[in-house]
This record gives sequence, structure tokens and C-alpha cells, in this order.
Amino acid sequence: MSKEFYKYLAHKTIDYFSFALISSGEKFILRLDNEKDVKAYYDAMSELLNGEYKDIYSEYIANDEEEYRTLGFSTKCSTNIFVVPELEITNAYMTRLRNTVQNNWAMLIVCHSPIDSIAGGTESLQKEGMPFHRDALIADIKDSIKDSELSTGIKELLKFDLDGKRNSGYLDSYSISDHAEIIRVLENQTISDSEFRDFLLFKDDDVFAPFPIISDEKGAKNRIEDNNKLFKKAYYHNSY
Repeated sequence: MSKEFYKYLAHKTIDYFSFALISSGEKFILRLDNEKDVKAYYDAMSELLNGEYKDIYSEYIANDEEEYRTLGFSTKCSTNIFVVPELEITNAYMTRLRNTVQNNWAMLIVCHSPIDSIAGGTESLQKEGMPFHRDALIADIKDSIKDSELSTGIKELLKFDLDGKRNSGYLDSYSISDHAEIIRVLENQTISDSEFRDFLLFKDDDVFAPFPIISDEKGAKNRIEDNNKLFKKAYYHNSY
């Protein structure tokens, strides 16, 4: 996944907690696919909190048998958030941190393989009503596509990919990373020639060039659907 993808997730996390009504001692959890994802997400949070959001940065320090320091940030209410990634830390110590949250702090665990003692009693950021629930994430991506300055062809490409995954049952085993390619394009506000393959499409200048021949939504959509069929036919033919 791209750096832009993790930056998007970090932005969404900080924006959600900045305005959410949370109480001291609350615990939240975000599950990602693997340790690499957890590290990339934490690095993106660190970059934002030391840059764009530096005014709300507030480090969390736990002193027990050993000192533990991690990212934290203030919110609009009296409770701050600190982030505990599943990186170079034992499950036992994560559980201890979970059970000893300091006053005026709430905890966000970012993990890829949590045990019950860690996940128990936490609120998932992927459940209904939370920022990374499937429907909420799709709605946010749709709004971002609509509000972007991308060309009509690229917007229709992103909508085609989004609708295709949702309607095919692809998201029955939902993961946030399902939308990484779309988010990368939205964050960069451009698409490179090599990235069309990620969307199972050939580059088509009639639709995707700066001054395309086909520039209306319906025409672009139909052309993209035909393109996708040709791509799949060529791909499967070459696979045998």
C-alpha cells in the first residue's frame, strides 16, 4: 500500500477523535492486515502530529517496570488520545497499558493480531457508526470523488471500481485496504499510466487523456465497462 493510503487513515483517525465525545479511560481498536500496515499507519500518525497537527500533539508516557512513550494528541473535550501500535511490544504489556489508562486519557490500540485480553472492552473503529465502518468509508470516498478536481474519466474509473467491489460481494471479507488504490489516486489527484492495471483497465486516451474525446459521464462509464471486459478477457487468455 502507498504512503498516501496510510496518511488518509491517519487523517481520518485524528479528525474523528478531535470532535468525538469521548470519556477518560475509554479504549478503541483499529485492526489492520499485518505488522507492516501497523507500522506504516503509526508512521503516518507521527508525521501528521509532528507537522500539520503539531498544535494538538501530546506525548503519552507510562512508567511501570519500564518507561513506555507513544504518540498522543488532544481533542475538543477534556480527554486526550494515545496510540499503542502492536510493534515491538508484548501482549502482556499491551494488556497492562489497557488496564492502567491514566486520567484524562483514552487509548487507541492499532493491531493486526490482538488477543482477547487486549481486544475485550474496546470499541472498534470499524463498527457501524465509526469512521472505518465499510458503509461510512465508502460514503466518504464517494464524497471525495465528487468533490475532487479529477477529470470526468478518472472520476468514473474510481466510481466503477468502488461499485464493482461493493456489488460483486468482494467486500464480504471487508478490509480497509480494499480501497487503497482509490485513496492513492484521490490523495495524489492524478493517476500514472502504470496504475490503470491496478483497476483492471487498459490506458484509454479517448477517456483518460487531459482533453479526452469522450468527456460525458455516461459515455465514460460505458467505455470503462467495455475496457474492463477487454482487460479481463486478455488477462485470462494470457493466463492459460
